[in-house]
Amino acid sequence: MNNTNPFEILDRRLDNIEILILSLKHPEPQSHTYGYLSTKQAAEFLSKTPNAIRVMVCKNQIQSIKKGNSLYFLESDLIEYLESGRRKTPAELAQNCEDALVIKKGGFQK
Repeated sequence: MNNTNPFEILDRRLDNIEILILSLKHPEPQSHTYGYLSTKQAAEFLSKTPNAIRVMVCKNQIQSIKKGNSLYFLESDLIEYLESGRRKTPAELAQNCEDALVIKKGGFQK
């Protein structure tokens, strides 16, 4: 026979629920999920030459970190650069047109 007190089980479960709720309200800071890349690695990531990467840095097209004579790149910055050139689908373009018409006719209704 199981002699476990049902109130103890409920108490443990409530403690677990409380911990989960508190973790949702106050999430722990997440560590950076992307790593740093060298110029060569950034070039491979973007399918460019290292020299093309350096030119892009000089033209302020991509963000970089300079330490000494070396450049470093956050993978997240390179992803952001790539996504900035993303073309919209016809459905997204149509939605933008509909949104513009709504704004022109008197704004959004909430």
